[in-house]
Amino acid sequence: METTISFNISEYLTDLEIKELVKDQARAEIQKLFRNEENAQRILSNLSYKIVFDEVDKIIPNSIDVIAKKTLEIVDKQDYGYLVFRKKDGYNTNSFAYDVIEKTVIQHQARIQEKTADAIINADYSEKILDKFMGVAENFMSNIYDLIDLAKKRFDKK
Repeated sequence: METTISFNISEYLTDLEIKELVKDQARAEIQKLFRNEENAQRILSNLSYKIVFDEVDKIIPNSIDVIAKKTLEIVDKQDYGYLVFRKKDGYNTNSFAYDVIEKTVIQHQARIQEKTADAIINADYSEKILDKFMGVAENFMSNIYDLIDLAKKRFDKK
């Protein structure tokens, strides 16, 4: 049996208390994401790619479409010029273009980190935080109802 109860949280908590709870929950969730270095590196790498791609898109509008179109043209022509960006493996060395890209990324590492941090800091998390808070509140209420049902069953047996 599932029971649902709705309530207006504003009747129980002030706006300031709600904001503090949401901030605390958001902080906890972000800390969970960055606890493990491998996961933190993955997240930061993904953010870096997003930031770089957004910058490319400012210079070349619709860059994703341009890349997709060019890729199809290369595949259709069987022009394997993409090997220009070849990474070192057991048989080949890095291509010149790959080395240039790698050096450029290293050279601009501080700027990339700054842009990444800026994107994280300035992102609007309010909607996600509210959704997370509401999910936590719903889970809490569900657990309370489960506990009440369990207590009722126990007392009904006696």
